[in-house]
Amino acid sequence: MRKAKYESLKEEYATYSRVLVETEDALRRVNAERTQCANEMSELQREIDVQAREKLRLEDEILEKIRAQLTADKAAQYSAKIISRLRDRTKDLETQVRQYTVIK
Repeated sequence: MRKAKYESLKEEYATYSRVLVETEDALRRVNAERTQCANEMSELQREIDVQAREKLRLEDEILEKIRAQLTADKAAQYSAKIISRLRDRTKDLETQVRQYTVIK
């Protein structure tokens, strides 16, 4: 009976040893995969950061162009207003000169 118990324990030990080796191998594979995923995630985060900076740069550039366009539009409107006033004033002066010339 001792021999049977010894053999039973020996088989159980062999089973546990095999399970331990398989578990350690699985743990190594999972750790390697986790490391790979962490590296990929870091790379993706860097890429996201680069894209976010580029997005901000482009947004700033767009805003600056919009500001410049608005400034140019306002300047054009003001110039048109001034030109209109000058034309009106010129017409008035020409009319006054004609009237003065006719009176003389």
